Amino acid sequence: MLYHVKEDVIPRDIAGVYFLVDITEKDYYSKKEIFSTNETGYELFKIMKRLSVFSVVDILQEFVKLLNDYNDNMYDMILEDTEKFIADLVSASYLEECQR
Repeated sequence: MLYHVKEDVIPRDIAGVYFLVDITEKDYYSKKEIFSTNETGYELFKIMKRLSVFSVVDILQEFVKLLNDYNDNMYDMILEDTEKFIADLVSASYLEECQR
């Protein structure tokens, strides 16, 4: 499965608090909801933005390069967490399924 990041969604780090913001939505204040994430999600999303069109494997190849203490035993857990994060982003309409 391939994915594409919606162009108007940008990652934000505000004093160590991480958000993904759709800059076309102007009703954050009235809806009182915003997509917050942790530093891992923030870094994954930055990779997604850079790759533009990607698969889960594409993201993981880039993400593990950022980890100083990575070992192969961590892969399944990282894969599972990444798949869940992608599903959350698809549900939020921040990612779209696509074809290359």
